[in-house]
Amino acid sequence: MNEKKKAWSWSTGGYGETVRVWVADAGWIHGSVPLGSGRYKEMSLRTKDKAVARRWAKDQVKHPTAADPTPLLGRLLHGYLALHSPTKVPAGRINDVRCVVLFGTLWGPQLDLRQLGAEHWEAFIARRASGEIDAHGKVVAILTWRCPVSLSSVKADCQWLRAVIRWGTTHKDESGRYYAPRNHPALDWPLPKGPTPRRPVITSDQYRRLRAAAPLVTMERRAGGKRVPVPSYLPELLDILHGSGRRVSAVLGLTMTDLRLERTAEWPHGGIIWRAELDKERQEWRTPISREVRQALRRIIRQRGQIGSAFLFPRPDDPTRPISKELAYAWYRKAEEIAGLEHIAQGGFHQLRRLWATSRKGLPVKDVAAAGGWKQVDSLLECYTHVDADTELQVVEHKADVRRIRS
Repeated sequence: MNEKKKAWSWSTGGYGETVRVWVADAGWIHGSVPLGSGRYKEMSLRTKDKAVARRWAKDQVKHPTAADPTPLLGRLLHGYLALHSPTKVPAGRINDVRCVVLFGTLWGPQLDLRQLGAEHWEAFIARRASGEIDAHGKVVAILTWRCPVSLSSVKADCQWLRAVIRWGTTHKDESGRYYAPRNHPALDWPLPKGPTPRRPVITSDQYRRLRAAAPLVTMERRAGGKRVPVPSYLPELLDILHGSGRRVSAVLGLTMTDLRLERTAEWPHGGIIWRAELDKERQEWRTPISREVRQALRRIIRQRGQIGSAFLFPRPDDPTRPISKELAYAWYRKAEEIAGLEHIAQGGFHQLRRLWATSRKGLPVKDVAAAGGWKQVDSLLECYTHVDADTELQVVEHKADVRRIRS
């Protein structure tokens, strides 16, 4: 008795990604490709050549998007991480990796973005705020170990996911498919609302007291095998921060090559090139400096004699690296203590950036943003410019006749 000959079939790819080809009716070869969630799509390859079928299957494994129309969460997250994240500053790239792990672990890379609904969004907000899931998407099973998270932190994660989906609706993969469905409803889902974040600002009088105490703050330097106290960099650091309005990380990263101390008509006191890698928005800025900042830079050059690409604020034990923000912040707290200033929660050096912006409210806002390094004017107005009593009084006392109204 002759046994029925078994039909030819061949498969390749790992678990969940298997592509199979086989001989169907009349010798024609068919193939199947995974669509995610255990689903497969079958199609005719319109060939009887087994070698051609094998090449097709290998190509589908290598480039699954060519046959898989499903917009998967994992594909979106990894596409964003590979294509857009490298354009960000290091802190932004680190946060991208954390958020990719967070949402990938929480919902799984095989989630069809078309099935991502408001119930996912609302459940994430509730679970993340309660501490039920941690910053990496893992469930905290022991109730006493759960740490509630502020709504502002949850909001930041939601904004990140919304930005990634928005990116996916405008960018295509190598097969020409968008990473995310166009007009995804997540772009309109409400963000969690919490209490208004604290954004304290130091007054000019408080700054003068802080600056007067700065020369009394010391740091340690090794000499002859011993730790010797020497004046810290805090006076010059405060002068540059107060005069430029920049972030402390951008100032600490300055090198001698960033300075332009030649006097010109546009830059009568010189200028500074704020490198993109030191900027939160990864943008280079070229701005003039004030007389206060120039004097501070001159003192630095005279005292430390840096040349070339040396840092303005080098570590005492390693001049090839700048001092850390943590060390600079410790100096700031010490100066507050010496000056008798009460420490304000969430204060620190960023208060000087808010003071810089608030003291320039009467100037054109676009020029203030350009000089201080704000890419978005809205951020300058909403987060950094504060109401002050003197300006408020000027507003209520201001009088002007209104003669004609245009309809």
